[in-house]
Amino acid sequence: MRTWHRLLSSFCGCLLVGLSARADTHRAITRAGPWGDYEAFPDVAKLADGSLFVVFYGGTGHVTLPSAKSPRGGAVYGLRSTDAGQTWSAPILVADTPEDDRDPHVCQLRDGTLLATFFTYKPYKGPGPWSEEGDVFVVRSRDNGMAWSQPERVPTPYKDREHLAGVFESGSPVPLKGDHVILPLYAEKTKGHYVTAVIHSKDGGKTWADVAEVDPEQSVTFSYGFCEGAVTRVSDGRLIILMRPGMHQAYSSDEGYTWTKATKLPVPGDAPGVLLTSQKLLLATFRYKGTSAMISTNDGATWGKPWQVDTVGGAYSNQVELADGAILCIYYEEGRGSNIRAAVFRIEPGIALADLDERWPVPVVGTAIDLKALYAAGKLRITTDMQLRNDSRCPGSQPEAAFDGSTDHMHSAWKPADNSTPATYQLELDREYGIATIGLCLKSTWGGADFAESAQVFLSTNGTDWGEPVVQVANAVTNKIKNFAVAPPLPARFVKVVVTKADGWPGLNELQLFAK
Repeated sequence: MRTWHRLLSSFCGCLLVGLSARADTHRAITRAGPWGDYEAFPDVAKLADGSLFVVFYGGTGHVTLPSAKSPRGGAVYGLRSTDAGQTWSAPILVADTPEDDRDPHVCQLRDGTLLATFFTYKPYKGPGPWSEEGDVFVVRSRDNGMAWSQPERVPTPYKDREHLAGVFESGSPVPLKGDHVILPLYAEKTKGHYVTAVIHSKDGGKTWADVAEVDPEQSVTFSYGFCEGAVTRVSDGRLIILMRPGMHQAYSSDEGYTWTKATKLPVPGDAPGVLLTSQKLLLATFRYKGTSAMISTNDGATWGKPWQVDTVGGAYSNQVELADGAILCIYYEEGRGSNIRAAVFRIEPGIALADLDERWPVPVVGTAIDLKALYAAGKLRITTDMQLRNDSRCPGSQPEAAFDGSTDHMHSAWKPADNSTPATYQLELDREYGIATIGLCLKSTWGGADFAESAQVFLSTNGTDWGEPVVQVANAVTNKIKNFAVAPPLPARFVKVVVTKADGWPGLNELQLFAK
């Protein structure tokens, strides 16, 4: 039976205090690639055949301008899943212009074509009252995302008549009736100040016209102006748009040609995504105290209190409903080495995060290395500053407890000083192995309390050259052994675990190695 971590008692219930981002309720679905080591701004679409397609930004940082290291700047990549998000394809190049290609979004049109959008970005250096330069583009795929057309610019009156420098998008294209598609845009009207609009296409995104602004009067007077809108249809047939900052929302009763005045939501979030579920519940996800979500049972007239999906604050979250009624939420971490993450939850009423180790178990590849037997035979060497041994405060503690097969809280390797990170635990094996899977339990629950830790695992053939970490865990509570794939398997005689952040004493509860 699947495990679900319940967060709310009712749709309008309060956020539970003390929730941490459990390692088993989220999963990174990207790593470094040909673009660099930074992935962000994802979107996800559920296709007619039941498969999923994710688009994301790949670069070296939050902005990746063309340089010697990245000659064409950031690019747009895609991932495909045919098993409801459990596994994902290798990255697929979707678009790569000579500029920094950002904030991609994707939908499937009536004829099965995938339509992806993105914008190019660079700082504005010409005359005029602007700070950014950008343009919006579309690309198409007729084979469910395997191959993509060349980018085509979306013409707008902001660029073509008003000659503004920056036009951007940060919301999914929305198919309406027939070949009618709308796309939320935002433009920099004056330096650092935006206005949000919706542009229309009547031929599946081939041509665009009829731009409808959303409450421009309020936008020009509020903060930096409305931007980054997300649109969906609500249960009574109207369209709703959620916008940054604020957040704010507005409605359209005529398929997006006119919009009501914007009203402020009860939560000061950013970067929203919005979905109407099959149960007619309106779900918004956004950046707030990490990545959060809230529910409306009446098409956005009122909203419940927010609840936390994850502690990471990248957000730019979007979601789809899976065949079993669960919600798959895709978002990103932010910061150096940022990855795209996935979480699954259901609305029952109340909301429960799925245990992804049960829903999407990582298969063990390889044969277990018997660390306990190697140590007993004198063939395994431990080098660590986690030296606590059989202390009265922590019976069962010792460095070799990290491979004793027990996930009991006390039976761990400990560095006995609060928050004394980094803490390092290194093994020298009897010979070189091809490491294919790593099992890790950092610090299990004790006395009903959770203890979050962050850690990295490195492999080396000589104990000197370590390279990049093969496993990274951030702010995670691990109450059982979690498996991490090393694909392809890497040769190693030395294995090093570095605890980089800890609540209380840094601890390593259990380490397992599997080799091919």
